[in-house]
Amino acid sequence: MKQVAQKVDWRNDDTPFAVQWYMTPRCNFDCSYCMPFDPDNKWAYYHDATSKPPTFDIMKLYVDKIIAHKGNNIEWGLGGGEPTVIKDFAKIVKYLRSTNPYDVTVCTNGSLPEKKLLPIYEDLDGMVMSLHMKYVAENPEEYIEKLISLEDQRRDNQSLTARFIIDPNYLDLIEDMYKELMMANIHKIDFRNVKLNSGENWYTDKVLERINVWYDEYGKQTSSIVRTYEDGLEEKINYELITLNNENSYTGWKCLAGIEQCNVDPLGRVSVGNCNVGGAFGNLNDDDFAFPNQPVTCTNKWCLDYCDIRTTKWKP
Repeated sequence: MKQVAQKVDWRNDDTPFAVQWYMTPRCNFDCSYCMPFDPDNKWAYYHDATSKPPTFDIMKLYVDKIIAHKGNNIEWGLGGGEPTVIKDFAKIVKYLRSTNPYDVTVCTNGSLPEKKLLPIYEDLDGMVMSLHMKYVAENPEEYIEKLISLEDQRRDNQSLTARFIIDPNYLDLIEDMYKELMMANIHKIDFRNVKLNSGENWYTDKVLERINVWYDEYGKQTSSIVRTYEDGLEEKINYELITLNNENSYTGWKCLAGIEQCNVDPLGRVSVGNCNVGGAFGNLNDDDFAFPNQPVTCTNKWCLDYCDIRTTKWKP
């Protein structure tokens, strides 16, 4: 049976506009699966070790301009690079909080010292700690202790996610940490499979079997993508299984990227999503900036990011 549409199960008329903001390419990690930053070739997951982080005034300009267009019912997703390397990161989080947003969540590699991480979390609605195993392996207990401290501080209306980036060289460590975090009742634990920039398959069949066990254990709680088929039947599925099984191609489909969400890059360029279909439609540094009001037609072979996959889309 052919799939004809897709959306996220919690979307309704009051669902906030989502802004995925890649605040800086600057990062203190150098993961092999993360693209190097090229200002002439926008890419969702880019990084370098030399870019100058944005000033507070620039970040505030971007926030104010988006709110001027979209109001304050916004789901802010802050990422990088590594956003916590920005000198005024805590300050811009407090400013975002003052705008009465729907949600402010940061995705961090968790390298910031605990005494600095905890006060930032206080002003957030959510934190995702991406566990990049090459670096976590140097001191796994440090990351476990940070997550436990964050969980101890977490309010009932906050989210905390420990996200294992599945590096096949560290499966045993992932398993051990997963069990320990489960015992500590960490709010959410998930597993992110990686699509290498080269297109090479990083996972053997044996590794995939192990990954699927993890997905079976936690996926029941995180199956939020609704797929509709031509006979009208619907099914809910976990985002990770869509990408793991290469079921994430929507070439030629119509999509509400740019209407339900946008992506902001470190230079202020705004595109419909992490996919960058159609290129940047504007720049927040320009006076004539405006958001699109029509669906886009997907021209990419693969839809890779969760925020792009959850965006409403249909086959014409």
